[in-house]
Amino acid sequence: DSTKNGKMEESLQTLNLHDTGDENIGSHWQEELELLVITKGRARVQLDSSYHDVQEGEFVIIPPQTLHGDTPWGKK
Repeated sequence: DSTKNGKMEESLQTLNLHDTGDENIGSHWQEELELLVITKGRARVQLDSSYHDVQEGEFVIIPPQTLHGDTPWGKK
């Protein structure tokens, strides 16, 4: 059972990426699910060996143990 007193025990990491032009997050992975939310600007997100371009207002769900990273790009 993944709940205790009605609350999820699994971790959810949230990362807000702001396009400052100097915040590259290199390839890494973790045991937990990660939700990457683009709150400003755009980013190129790596998921294993594929790359996806995302922009403000979009999000990426990164499964546990998935190699990933991101790079801000294309300042407006």
